[in-house]
Order: sequence, then C-alpha cells, then structure tokens
Amino acid sequence: MSYGPKNFTRALVLLLMILPAWPARANLFSLADHEGFHALDERTSSLAADIGTLIAQAPSSAERVRDCLVELSGHLDAFRAQFSELGALVWISSNMVENSDELVVLVTLFGLAQAFMNTLQIDRQAISSAVEKCPEDRGVMAKGQAFLRIYDDAALLVRSTMQRVGANLAQ
Repeated sequence: MSYGPKNFTRALVLLLMILPAWPARANLFSLADHEGFHALDERTSSLAADIGTLIAQAPSSAERVRDCLVELSGHLDAFRAQFSELGALVWISSNMVENSDELVVLVTLFGLAQAFMNTLQIDRQAISSAVEKCPEDRGVMAKGQAFLRIYDDAALLVRSTMQRVGANLAQ
C-alpha cells in the first residue's frame, strides 16, 4: 500500500489552508515560457516519428536493431508524458488570474519537476543501455544521441523552471 497520494493530499489541504497568507504573484510564467516546452515537445515528436520510420523500415533479419528502436521508442513515450505534464502546468500557470490558484499550480509544478529531475539520470542510463545493445547500427546510435540531447535540453529547461518557482515560493 502506497502512502504517497495520501501524503500529497494532506500537504495540498494544508497548503490550501495557508494560501491566503502566502504571497505569490499571478502569472509567474508567460506563454513565451510555455513555448520553450512546446518547442522541445515538437523536437521529441519529430524524433518519435523518425524512430517509428526506422522501425517500419528495418529488415526482418534485423530483429535486434528493431528491438533497440522499440526500446528507445518506449523510453521516448514515457519521457514525453512526463515532460508534457510539466509544460501543461507552465501553460496553466501563465493563464492564472488568482494568486492563490496559481500557487497551487506552482507547488504541483515544483513537485513534478523535482520528480522529473530525480529520474532523469536513471532514464539517461536506460537510453545509453538501449543504444549500447546495437552499436553497429548507425540509425540507433544517431537516434539515441538525439534523445540524449533532448534530455540535456529538458534538464536545463526544467531546472530553470524550478529555480523560478522556488524563488517565488520562497518570497
């Protein structure tokens, strides 16, 4: 039995009780901030399409290469889900009118961003491991490297977002 959701709910209830006393300003983020997430999501979509094409074009004799590509694709899907969630929260924050409403979004964003950053290194290792299974295939190697560059860019963007949220919550 997991106690994570219960603890999160308790923390959210406590937060909602103290919101009126908490100084936060609405619209910490703008639509331009969301564009950074959107642009990286577009790169990720393009990479996913490229990997899908390589899977479809892989000869039937290249089962191991296909397996490597499918593994990359699975990791990319998981990454996109987490990253899209963060981008959506930045977008929601940029559209907030009430400070207290935005504060709830910012606290949620900060927690999810921390979780994202905590798993990023493990995810990078999983991508490297998938690529190392097929060192002879240039397509797998190239897509793996492109994926790792997306991870690097995502880490910078999320770290910057966390710093802004953290500074705002500390006020």
